[in-house]
Amino acid sequence: MNPEIKNILFGTVGKLKDKGTISIKFKHDICEWALTNKKFCQSKTAVELGTCLGYTTRVLSHLFDKVVTFDNLPDRIYKAKKYNSDRNNIEFCYEDLYDPESRWWENVDNVGLVFIDASHEYEHIKRDIDNVLKLNRSDNMLIIFDDYGMFPEVKLAVMEYIEQGRLQPVQYLGHPKGFYCPECTIRIPAVSLDHEGVMCLVKK
Repeated sequence: MNPEIKNILFGTVGKLKDKGTISIKFKHDICEWALTNKKFCQSKTAVELGTCLGYTTRVLSHLFDKVVTFDNLPDRIYKAKKYNSDRNNIEFCYEDLYDPESRWWENVDNVGLVFIDASHEYEHIKRDIDNVLKLNRSDNMLIIFDDYGMFPEVKLAVMEYIEQGRLQPVQYLGHPKGFYCPECTIRIPAVSLDHEGVMCLVKK
């Protein structure tokens, strides 16, 4: 493993230990992509929709100039802040992304990447994408979708925007189809039906 990636991932938690996060392979793939595009990433902000416990937040904070992360549960934000207490480039935001009054996209700019891992309901995923498209974004902004293969609703929504020409798939991330996650609940199939994640380019 690349020494820089090894240092970033030291002590990280993967999906086999906590179903709420992404796999270590997924984290590794993000690091590999970001280090290949270091100049772009280090001058941009990463937005995370769905902080959870801050495991992925931490990885992003090593790769981007700034991370702005949103979650609707104060307890999770508290735990994520504690986990990332030594990181000084993360802004934690308490926000219900699906509240009709929410305008979270108005408070961030210079966004190079958005990591979507909030609600996995079809309509919510579409709302996430629509709101991301409202961002004051940089050229070549990308979106990473978690649970692309675990939740059919995620893949359905993503494919809809790809077919409309609004997103362009760039690469798959994490484990391929058939990834077995024994920690996953009945709501999530234990075996991934497609790749764990996908990265897409936002088309103008």
